[in-house]
Amino acid sequence: MSGLPGVLVAFGLALAALWIPPAFGLAPLREALRAAGVLVALGYAMRYLAEAHGVLKPAFLRIDHRQQEVARSLGAGRFRIIRHVLLPQVAPGLGAAALLLFIALVKELPVTLLVAPLHLRTLSYRIWERYSEAFLADAAAAGLLLLALTFMIQLLTMRWRHHA
Repeated sequence: MSGLPGVLVAFGLALAALWIPPAFGLAPLREALRAAGVLVALGYAMRYLAEAHGVLKPAFLRIDHRQQEVARSLGAGRFRIIRHVLLPQVAPGLGAAALLLFIALVKELPVTLLVAPLHLRTLSYRIWERYSEAFLADAAAAGLLLLALTFMIQLLTMRWRHHA
């Protein structure tokens, strides 16, 4: 998990969006950044980049460089080596990172609430909104969906771990 709390990331980005554009005479840029989703993308990247790195680093360390040398000696180009040699070696790590980051992003609430575009409503936002309005049955259904997604992804990554 990331050691950086989502609330701090969100407040920092919101403060930067309020302060920086007017300071440089770019006041209309503030709403454009928020509406385009740039702030939420930056917030998610700041919050979960370390988590993605933690999953991808072992996958990249396991690359067998001898296979690249063999492909190069057989006349394969750079893109062919990437497609047929490197990508199959790191594909399980990329898949696991994508799934784990998907779950992390689905359950992220502070960044989504504070800097996301107004039309972006994630599953965690739906759970929070329904709970705050006392629609507990709707909140429970969305919570169960989040738990089911998490459980299925956990099963997939455990299966990959056993085959690695």
